[in-house]
Amino acid sequence: MRCGMGPLRWFMALTTTLALGCNASGTATDLGASVDSAADQRGDLDASVEVEMEAQAEVASDVVDPVATLKEAYCRRVAEEVCANGVACGCPAWNGFPALERCVNGLRGRCEQMADALSDGLAKGTLSLRPERIEPCIEVTASVTKQCEVPNQALSDAVCGEIVVQTGNLGGPCTEGLVPFCAGGQGLCVGGTCKPRPGLDAPCEGPCAEGLICVGGTCRKPASALASCESDLACDAGLVC
Repeated sequence: MRCGMGPLRWFMALTTTLALGCNASGTATDLGASVDSAADQRGDLDASVEVEMEAQAEVASDVVDPVATLKEAYCRRVAEEVCANGVACGCPAWNGFPALERCVNGLRGRCEQMADALSDGLAKGTLSLRPERIEPCIEVTASVTKQCEVPNQALSDAVCGEIVVQTGNLGGPCTEGLVPFCAGGQGLCVGGTCKPRPGLDAPCEGPCAEGLICVGGTCRKPASALASCESDLACDAGLVC
């Protein structure tokens, strides 16, 4: 098989996997109307975000709060991107998909809970925020959801998992759990030890070196459009097998 654009199917995973508190008894909206109104809703959302950012810009501070940065630069933006694209893809036509505002608030709230769970490690210095990795993660998420597809878990883990990393050195101790990468992103915590991330064609059970994904137990480059593939996980962002 070859990588290419897939059909509308990601809304099912969004409403179940993310557990946004959808009400199965909700009334379905018209598919055409939901698509036609998506641009207007996204415009209103962008306008409110712009006002919010302008207000925050007026508050001068020399101290960067990593948790606040995560919540604003990542959680807010990824929630808005995913939910707005869901509306544009016609997802509200199916029972259970929340309205735009409820979708954003639900997804953002769950993300912010995870950010709070990292606060202790960020404060103690055992974890480090890499703000430069936020944009690549959002770009991958946006490219997929705009195609009405479920994010490729292997690709998402590889890119988005680098936003917060453990600060221990390669060969040193690390803590397995919510943050898999260590040594500033160069290593992977395996069995309590920070080990180098496996490279191209190396065996793997999880994330590989930067730019690679673990497919079928081997680190590979994501397959581009029309390249041969054996599963969706092998494809680059926005593509399916």
